[in-house]
Amino acid sequence: MFLTSAFTIAAIIEYVRQTRLEPLQKKVASPRNPALSKIVYHTVDGRPHLIIDPDLINAKDAILLLLYSLHPEPLLTSEIVYLIRFWRTVTSSYAARIVTDLRKQAFLLRSPESEHYLTAAGVSYIEDELLPRLAKVATNKGTS
Repeated sequence: MFLTSAFTIAAIIEYVRQTRLEPLQKKVASPRNPALSKIVYHTVDGRPHLIIDPDLINAKDAILLLLYSLHPEPLLTSEIVYLIRFWRTVTSSYAARIVTDLRKQAFLLRSPESEHYLTAAGVSYIEDELLPRLAKVATNKGTS
């Protein structure tokens, strides 16, 4: 009897740990690039928020940065629209159109559940072009 109840308590503790802690830890991706911490802030609940000046990047790059900050975790279209509107005032239809354009450019993949994943081409664009460009802008801004 004691062994069974001890096993049950251990199983419950493990279940709670997996369902409450692990999803949050998975959502809050550690930035691969230290420059990302100056661009994207993660709230306690794991949501990424852009903290970069809206004049420095366009909405396409902002959406890619949001997905990159959580990569390989996906975001729903509705989540992308919600998060991008915190950064800059855009309409839902405009943000959805940008997501569609990014899929056509092969930077994003869409699952049947409307989840969007960053592709290797998207990651490459961010790491090879976007982040270096933003680092250069930050360096120029710091020396001015």
